[in-house]
Amino acid sequence: MASTVTTPHRQLISFIAKDAASRDKIHSKWSTLAAEVKAHEQGSIASSYEAFLPAPLPDSNQPECDAEVLGFESFPSKDKFDQHFNHERVQSFINGLRSEGLLVEQDGIRVTELQSTGVGFHTRGSEAESKARSNAAPFLLVVRLKLKDETGVNQALDLLRPLASYVHSSEPATLTYAIYRSSSDPCELVIFERYASQADLTDTHWKSQPFQAFGQQLGEKGIVESKTERTFEEARIGFWGGI
Repeated sequence: MASTVTTPHRQLISFIAKDAASRDKIHSKWSTLAAEVKAHEQGSIASSYEAFLPAPLPDSNQPECDAEVLGFESFPSKDKFDQHFNHERVQSFINGLRSEGLLVEQDGIRVTELQSTGVGFHTRGSEAESKARSNAAPFLLVVRLKLKDETGVNQALDLLRPLASYVHSSEPATLTYAIYRSSSDPCELVIFERYASQADLTDTHWKSQPFQAFGQQLGEKGIVESKTERTFEEARIGFWGGI
């Protein structure tokens, strides 16, 4: 009998709160949920399950407000995700946010399903993760790159492939550097980057010759329709591992 190949289910989920106080309540409730998920689902159902809070860089011009909690969730398959999502503890969490009026009235929960491009890496392993988490909260950059067409997507991936290889071999403090396609927009790439510290992004990665060459080459091709960047600090309430 042929073995069944399953596709990992990954998603970004944003909870947009009414205000900073509501965001803090969402964070507290998610901390409780994440502890239960870690106790009952880590490894067997969920591969990665972590929350992030906005942490704008000085002088940055980030879109959106800071009243947000962002989550990254990874499951070995869609069936495993459904098992997680349909559990009473998850439904109770979501219903609680809505019943307590913690979310903005419209579009309070935003989900972006992520499809692997095979470019980049998700984790450097448990030892590196443990060391990073013991020192400080990892720093996150999420780049949404909207390309003009499918050809532009392929050209961008061709440029990102050697950059991701360089990051993996030469930037040990870069914990995650994964490039995904948005399931809702075939021309959008989501570049998901985690660093041991903010300085590992701003003083190491951004100042590297390969990154600067990538930016120049991308600009010369004229294939980008729009680009947004948002930075976060990991809440360290969940876990990170698997694929």
